[in-house]
Amino acid sequence: KKVDFSQEEQEEEERFSKSVLFHGLWRGFQNLEEGKDFHSNVIKLGIELQNSEGNLLMQMYGGFGAIEEAYSMFQSMIYHDDIASWNIIMSMFLYHKNYAEEVFHLSSKMKERGIEPDRISFKLLSRAAADLQNLEEGQSTHCFITMKGMELDLGICSALLYMYGKCGAFQEARFVFDNMPKRDEFTWITMVTSYSKEGYNEDIIELYREMLDEGLVPGKVILTAVLNACGKLANLEQGELIHKDINQRSLYASDVDLANSLITMYGRCRCLHLALSVFVNMSVRTVGTYNVMMGAYLGQELYEKVFELFR
Repeated sequence: KKVDFSQEEQEEEERFSKSVLFHGLWRGFQNLEEGKDFHSNVIKLGIELQNSEGNLLMQMYGGFGAIEEAYSMFQSMIYHDDIASWNIIMSMFLYHKNYAEEVFHLSSKMKERGIEPDRISFKLLSRAAADLQNLEEGQSTHCFITMKGMELDLGICSALLYMYGKCGAFQEARFVFDNMPKRDEFTWITMVTSYSKEGYNEDIIELYREMLDEGLVPGKVILTAVLNACGKLANLEQGELIHKDINQRSLYASDVDLANSLITMYGRCRCLHLALSVFVNMSVRTVGTYNVMMGAYLGQELYEKVFELFR
C-alpha cells in the first residue's frame, strides 16, 4: 500500500538524511582538499545548509587548521542566533593561539546581536583571557558571569581560577577558590600550580593542610609541589610529615618523581642521611635521581660523594 507523506514530513526526512550524510562523510576526510571538494559540491548542488551542517563544516575546517575557511563558513551561515555556532568558532580561534584575541571580538559581536553566552562561552572567554594574560578581559568576563548567576558553576569557577592564576592575580584566584561550592582535584592542582610558579611556598603548604583538614587525599602533583615548597623554605618538620604520608600510601617506592622530590627536599634541608635513605630504598632510579642526589651532596660541598655517584 502506498504511503502518502505530507510536505512537512518529506522535508523532515530530507533534513534527517542530510544530517546523517554530513556526520558520516566529513569525519572520513583524509585531508583538507577532500573536505573542500565536498563543500564545493554541496554549494554546486544548491543544498541549503542548516546550522548543524554548517557547524560540522566549521569543525572540519578547524580540524585541518584552516581557520580562515572555518570563519568564512561561520560568516556565510544564514542563522547566527545559534550559540553552538559561536562557541565552535571561538574554540577554533582559542585552539590556534594566534587567533585568541579574536575570541573577544566575537564576544562583542554576540552582545551587539543580543545573543546570550552560555557556560561554554564563559569558559572559552576565561581561557582566552588566561592564554593572553589579559586580566582586564578576564575580570570583565567574571562580572558578566556573576550578572548571569553562573558564578557557582564548578566548570566556570575552575576556568576563572585558572585565568586569575595565569594573570598573576592571586587574591582574585583565592576569592574564587574560597567561594566555590565544591572543589575537585583539578581545582586544588590549579591553585597549587599558580602559587608554585610565583614561589608562594607558605601558601602551598597552607593549601596542603587545608586539603588534609577536609579529609582529601593529595595526589602526586600536589605532593610534589608541597615537597618543593618545604625544601625551599627548609621546613624539615612539614617535609617529614609529608614523607610519612607518602610512606603510608606506599607511593615513592614505585614513583620516581616523588622520590626525587623527597631527595631534593631533604638535600635543601641539609639532611643528607634522609636523602640517602630515600635514594637507597628506591626500586628504580633514573638519571634525574642521580642528579638530585649529587645536587644534595654539592649543596654541602661533599665533592668526593658526588664523584662516587658519578662512577
